[in-house]
Amino acid sequence: MPRAYTETEPQIINQIITSKERLPETLEIATSNQKKLEEFRRMLPKVSVVGIDLDVDEIQSTNPHEVAAKKAKTAWEKNKFNPILVEDTSLDIAALNGFPGTYANSFTKEPLMRKIICEEWLKNNKDKRALARVILAIYDGREAHLFEGVTSGTVPDTPKGSTNFGWDDIFIPDGQTSKYKKTFAEMQPHEKDKYSMRRKAIHEFSRSKLVLNEYILALPEPFHSEIKRVSFDQLAVNKAVKFAFTLEAVQGNKPNKEFKAADFKPLIEESNPYFLRYSFDNKSPSVGLILTDVDRVETRRFKNGKPILTQMGPEKRSLALAQRAEFFIKNTDKKVLSEIERLEKQSDIFPERSNARNNTLELLLHGFKENHHPVYARAIKELGYKKIASRKEVSRGKIASTGLFNKIGKYPRSVIGMGSMPAITGWKDVVLTGIVGHMPVFIPRNSLFADDAERQIKLVNSVKTDLENLNLTKKELEIFSRNIGVAIGTNNPMEELKRAGKLYKKAGIKLFRIYTINGDPRCIETAKLLRNEFGNEIEIFAGQITDNYQANKYLEEGQVDALIFGHGGGRQCTSAINGMAISTVEEMYSIVTDPVFNKTSLIVEGGVGTNVGPLLIMGIDCVLYSQQLAKGSIEAGGIYLQNAKGDYVQPYHGSASAPTMIIEASYDHLHELRINPSGRTKVPEGKPGYMKYSAKANSMTFWIDEFRHHFARTLADIGVESVWELREFLKGNDINLLRIVSTEAARTASAYGTNQ
Repeated sequence: MPRAYTETEPQIINQIITSKERLPETLEIATSNQKKLEEFRRMLPKVSVVGIDLDVDEIQSTNPHEVAAKKAKTAWEKNKFNPILVEDTSLDIAALNGFPGTYANSFTKEPLMRKIICEEWLKNNKDKRALARVILAIYDGREAHLFEGVTSGTVPDTPKGSTNFGWDDIFIPDGQTSKYKKTFAEMQPHEKDKYSMRRKAIHEFSRSKLVLNEYILALPEPFHSEIKRVSFDQLAVNKAVKFAFTLEAVQGNKPNKEFKAADFKPLIEESNPYFLRYSFDNKSPSVGLILTDVDRVETRRFKNGKPILTQMGPEKRSLALAQRAEFFIKNTDKKVLSEIERLEKQSDIFPERSNARNNTLELLLHGFKENHHPVYARAIKELGYKKIASRKEVSRGKIASTGLFNKIGKYPRSVIGMGSMPAITGWKDVVLTGIVGHMPVFIPRNSLFADDAERQIKLVNSVKTDLENLNLTKKELEIFSRNIGVAIGTNNPMEELKRAGKLYKKAGIKLFRIYTINGDPRCIETAKLLRNEFGNEIEIFAGQITDNYQANKYLEEGQVDALIFGHGGGRQCTSAINGMAISTVEEMYSIVTDPVFNKTSLIVEGGVGTNVGPLLIMGIDCVLYSQQLAKGSIEAGGIYLQNAKGDYVQPYHGSASAPTMIIEASYDHLHELRINPSGRTKVPEGKPGYMKYSAKANSMTFWIDEFRHHFARTLADIGVESVWELREFLKGNDINLLRIVSTEAARTASAYGTNQ
């Protein structure tokens, strides 16, 4: 089936509102004529003028305004839909009934033709009057803006002066006071500027305070068959529809059971020396789409440095909204909520880990030789598990729905959670969707959230407002709200305690994550201060964990509820490039075999991917994801750039990467901590990156369901239907299910696709 839109026929669906009236900092002009560009630069000294050689055909018309407007639109299209200034110059000679008019460039291009006009066509004509006209035009995607300059004058008896710039040698401007009247070609640049019709047009342009509308193009729309497959009537549940339309990206569209959202709220552009930011509402606490110079170098942009932005069109929005409604219905199903309430009542008897030592892990970590025990740093992906015959019928669908709840912290939650990466959980819609999916979700402390706690507080409260507007039951509201977590740091424990106090008082936050890869005592001190201040009212999740010693200190002094293992929150961390071994598997193994931690939730973040089965079997309680669950989705803004290959992408930077540090440097009190006097960032420990849009996953709910089935498959392969049953099975059976996965075995397990 054909697409509604094609990439060769991009459709404008939205526009960008800039923060103030201004001329563009960089002005593109459709000309390669250096003389003409020199004039523009003289007359617009504060603007960077860039000439672009575009082959723009002119329509055949004697109306100069029509010619200029059409020319501007054609140039806009050929300039990859970026506004570019064009010029139409005409010369109306009275004795020739206005000829050559808009055809001046064609009929005066050759010196011989200009000579014929002066010496033959006007030889015996006393009427030498002429009118020189310049019309500047720029098309912004919806309309052409025109600026006109006119100079009256006469045509000389013969061309005079230099012949290297248009028809300057056959036009004498009126107003000259000297006895000898010069043509434009005989004048010095400053002389010509006094009379120039181009100067007059440029003056009109510069004094107009023109704000060019910058427009956003649509992603390719889905195949019609994709829309036809959706059973909208089955999703038309009032609360589900309302939940679907909580998105910032569809503001202004009234919730409806057809899931139509054809109205687009303009994006707001904000700029400063550190970054460009695009948002749907500059009062929204969501992070928005933020671009530093690092990002703009790596993505397609216009000549003026602005990024080429795209959004989902109306039909893609409908698919995303339908996915969201289905997600809400599934997660508020009575069976799901009943299972959570049952587990909450029985949390004290939730099966503990087996704590059994494992021959496979011993071999993986400590090598093969007796009396010689090197310790290997192993990746999680090197671990696999053996599938066994089930003793009963098992349903992956049922497991994905009600079997993936574990005791995470103090409450039953999904074995899937979301970490604290700004480009992901910095969006209100991502947080709301995650907590409705029964996941612990942590709002970041980096990027725009690095300044005090106010933005975190506003984001929490905006999520809670959306929840309250859904007319949920008191129990549903409680279950969802307690999943909202906030990340804090450790640099200054007393300051972090103050931040936590504000979050507790102003936003009711009781779930905190100490987010750091540091291993010094400030981590323990921060946890201790939190526990002493708030007692058991709060939950403390700490990590990434450095080693067993730190884990014990967290438990003894901070009484933390969960320990988080891994390296970096989203595979963007560079702190190990100096040769530090990533010992996540080793640290996890030392903890899961220690009964001291049986009441503490153990969580992994980073470097997991879909390889979740071995972690569940080891005794890990939860996996935190970031971009894997929200990449390219409408919840993460649904605003896209294009990389060098033309893929649609969204920024995804490490929390200590150069772009993140540049963003944080915009706050005065953080500037010197993040930026050297030379303008470079101070030892970033993360790298910039991008999330690629996937056409099948318009909403992040697609990815959440995808990963739930990865977890569900593990349980089904062992013949159990819940994490509870898995724990009981592992306690009661002396079966070594874990395996070391060779490179060839991993390759065999991969889907080859059609290109092998």
